[in-house]
Amino acid sequence: MKTALDTVEPLRTVLGLRYEAPTWDLRADAPHVQHKQASRISTSSTASTADDYYATPAYTVLNLGASWKPLPNLTLNANLNNVFDTKYWNWSDVRGQLASSTVLDAYTAPGRNVQVSARYEF
Repeated sequence: MKTALDTVEPLRTVLGLRYEAPTWDLRADAPHVQHKQASRISTSSTASTADDYYATPAYTVLNLGASWKPLPNLTLNANLNNVFDTKYWNWSDVRGQLASSTVLDAYTAPGRNVQVSARYEF
């Protein structure tokens, strides 16, 4: 009998677009992750069947970004991640959690968020 390997993540695909100009660029990417199938979850003494464990649903998020190079050595970056504020779980975060757990929401990935950074090259 084969035993499922819980460390294997569900299939992930990413569709992305990027436009680059000499001093700036724009980008968008949409990662999609398939759901975790119960048949690919192992059982332990905590749960009698794989269906007792939480299997993450599929999700797709949209991330947007831009960068600008106002000086030859300075680059400014800004990203808006999870534009539509999708609620999702990463399999590696909830692996081993029971489906009946009352704290599953504590394991959700970040909702809509902004990243801003500056890079100066010497």
